[in-house]
Amino acid sequence: MTSSKKVTPSQLEPLKKVEDAACHMLLGFYQGVLSTQLASGYPLGSVVPYCLDEQGSPLFLLSDLAQHTKNIKANPKVSLTLYHQGGGDIQQQPRLCVYGQVKRSTLADNHVGRYYRHFPNAHYYCNELDFNFYQLEVVKGYYVGGFGKVCWLDAEVFQSPSKLFSEPEEFALLIKMNESYRHLITKLLISKLIITMPEMEHMHVMLAGIDSLGFTVRRLDELYRINFPTSASVPGDAQQLFTTMISQYC
Repeated sequence: MTSSKKVTPSQLEPLKKVEDAACHMLLGFYQGVLSTQLASGYPLGSVVPYCLDEQGSPLFLLSDLAQHTKNIKANPKVSLTLYHQGGGDIQQQPRLCVYGQVKRSTLADNHVGRYYRHFPNAHYYCNELDFNFYQLEVVKGYYVGGFGKVCWLDAEVFQSPSKLFSEPEEFALLIKMNESYRHLITKLLISKLIITMPEMEHMHVMLAGIDSLGFTVRRLDELYRINFPTSASVPGDAQQLFTTMISQYC
């Protein structure tokens, strides 16, 4: 008969921090290296934009003419790698690789609206070009928090329904927040990210996404992620956290 060791709170806390850090990366990077397999067996890496759907799965808009799309149709097993592209020793920077299988998604799905809010130009790609939506069903995640700090994570860590609100809930909340705080979102963005662009104050910005862990601000074609100090379990809590940050930094 095998015996099992009891997991102590001190052991759970580091794991919780790793899971949160990995989720923040997947929620807030918006682009990564999509690796597919060529017919020859060699891997091919492509830089692609993405956002998450309601299930926490990465959603891509891919051209039928692209080599990575041809690879996916032959072999749907892929990986998506995220890493910080700033300065410093890359070995000490966090990075995340999630892998699983990609499947074709339809325009009727609710999560497509979330993609359009993050990437408005996607409307043109869908209407005029040969682009289609694909969803990555994550099987596992491999997180590196720095040199020698590695952890394998199950799909449930990223796909927990508590992290993302439904499309109707999120859309309604974004409409309300953008109408009520449009003039303050830019100030909040400058305060939190320490952006020193003189033209920033006169440039149109808006909330593109909001979830239980933070929110996304879009300025032209650029996306910025700002995390909440604590998590929100329902949209009302997210709104309260946002308004608190507005009053604190603006």
